[in-house]
Amino acid sequence: MAERYSVERSGEVMVLRDAVRKGEARIEAGRGNNVTAFRVAPAAGGEAMDVLLSGDLGKSGYSAGNPILFPFPNRVQGGTYTFEGKSHQLDINETARGNHIHGLVSGKAWTLEDAGASERDGAWQRASFRLDSDPEVARQYPFPCTITVTTRLREGALEQVTEVRNTGRTALPMGYGTHPWYPAALGGPR
Repeated sequence: MAERYSVERSGEVMVLRDAVRKGEARIEAGRGNNVTAFRVAPAAGGEAMDVLLSGDLGKSGYSAGNPILFPFPNRVQGGTYTFEGKSHQLDINETARGNHIHGLVSGKAWTLEDAGASERDGAWQRASFRLDSDPEVARQYPFPCTITVTTRLREGALEQVTEVRNTGRTALPMGYGTHPWYPAALGGPR
């Protein structure tokens, strides 16, 4: 009998599979550790359907899939933030509104740490990004830390567990979010 769960790696791309639920999650560590595609059958024996919109991630890295937004999950007005009495400037990447949007890690290459599959654990992948290792990120966010995300496909469900480790000597200002893109037409059923 074939194993229910499996993992396939091609370079920095990991595909997690659940044979019973016809599930498949594609994670691109080299593109922000984004889950760029996820398909699964709503019930065992059913037809698989796309849960996430896949396609062009855009220059920002957050235009499809389920991008990770860290250390700021929304907009920072004017790209300026103050922490512990000191002002910091982020690049303006939402030029029409003059803001910084969606953090600093969505378009970056993450380090693929480990992956595996078993009946108990499902199919999983773990990747991390050390923010102070990237000069462009460190210039805007001078707070050393590492974000690690474990993505798991089990029983037809996709979950992500996130850990942030402060590796600096000061407190760490941060926010976290994801931005799932669902395949729904505007004005149509969701």
